[in-house]
Amino acid sequence: MKKNKIVLVHGNFNIIHPGHLRILKFAKDRGSKLIVAVNSDKYAAESVFVPEKLRIDALKSNNYVDKVILNNQPIEKTILNLKPDIV
Repeated sequence: MKKNKIVLVHGNFNIIHPGHLRILKFAKDRGSKLIVAVNSDKYAAESVFVPEKLRIDALKSNNYVDKVILNNQPIEKTILNLKPDIV
C-alpha cells in the first residue's frame, strides 16, 4: 500500500460481481484511501437497473471501500474536484 495516496474508481455497479471485487481490491492495494464514485440514476440513465441507493449501500458494505460518493456529472469534473492520486 502506498502511503497517503487517494485512489478513485467509478462506474454504475449495477450488480457487484467478481470483476468488481478484483478491481476494488487492486485499487485499494494501490493507495491508502479508496473512493468509489457511483453514477447516479439520472446521470447513468438507461444503463442502470438497480436504484442508486442500493448500489451505494452495496459498495459501502465492501471492506476495500473507504468512501462512496454519488456522481452526477462527467467523471472528469469529479476527478478535478477530488484530485485523486490514482484513477
